[in-house]
Amino acid sequence: MKNDQTSPPKIPEWLLKIFCYRVEKYSLLDDLEEEYRTKLSDHGKSYSRIWYLGQAFRAIPSVIFFSLYRSAVMGRNYATIALRNIRKHKLFSLINILGLAIGLSLCLFVIGLVLTVYSSDRFHENKNRIYRVISQTLDKDQVNERATAPLPLAGELSQMPEVEIVVRLKKNFGGAAVYEDRAFIVQGLYADKDFFHVFSFELEAGDPKTALIEPYSIVLTKELSHKFFGNKNPIGEILIIKDIGDFTITGVTKDISKLHSHMKFECLASLQTLVSLENQKKIYASLDNWKNLNDNYVYFLLRENASPDKIENLLPEIVKKHYPNTEERYGYALQALTKISPGKNL
Repeated sequence: MKNDQTSPPKIPEWLLKIFCYRVEKYSLLDDLEEEYRTKLSDHGKSYSRIWYLGQAFRAIPSVIFFSLYRSAVMGRNYATIALRNIRKHKLFSLINILGLAIGLSLCLFVIGLVLTVYSSDRFHENKNRIYRVISQTLDKDQVNERATAPLPLAGELSQMPEVEIVVRLKKNFGGAAVYEDRAFIVQGLYADKDFFHVFSFELEAGDPKTALIEPYSIVLTKELSHKFFGNKNPIGEILIIKDIGDFTITGVTKDISKLHSHMKFECLASLQTLVSLENQKKIYASLDNWKNLNDNYVYFLLRENASPDKIENLLPEIVKKHYPNTEERYGYALQALTKISPGKNL
């Protein structure tokens, strides 16, 4: 029987148990233990322990190699048997292989789609403090919700102490854009001057603090800039948007093609451009139009440690103030940026 005085050292024995192949493990341990006891009686404890440790380290590589060799032989045998079965049952094997391939492809596609949806807008630094105001119209007992909201709502939100920055966006910017002999159809948004303070779209060229301040300023994505200017720095160049005006390029974003966002744009024009366009009657007035719910978005950055519930509780007061005695009934609600995608269809 084993006892602590005649047992081999614990650590070498433990290493052998881990690395040795399970079939040969116990026969090897038994042989080494028997030899260890012989050395123990002939040469003493210190010599025997050093000898056992050396034998353990010498045995481990050969045992690992044998285990790998044995696994390789078994794998080759399994492959041979599988190929024989495929040759023998060609149609059945084809159906199984195609079914497995299609199933794996669909599974990977769904996993990729889900990961894309759930990673949407997560790259923004302040993602947990960004909210979008959605508008509601009540028709009898049915509530219709829109992702859009009127632009003048931003003025009311900016007066609330819980709100740090408000950003307005307007759809339908774009058209035929021309630079020298190059012309492309572009699509984008009108954006407030603080757009880059709230959202983490980084600029490769230009200053994010001033890029959208002046009227007829425009920021291009890197992809669109490359179409018009190649590798040239386009800052200060003039891009003509037909039927709208001449825009000075004030910024170029870094590559945003791999960023998953619910916002899709090729360029951003300064929202101050709307003042001139409205005065020229080129677009419908929207800066002060409380009933234009369809073309605009309103986002805000919540102050740290502030509660969005306080803002949402004040929204009914804004409705009463700006929609008195109307046949349609209006309402507003908040939607967190991280709840837009995935989220309800608006």
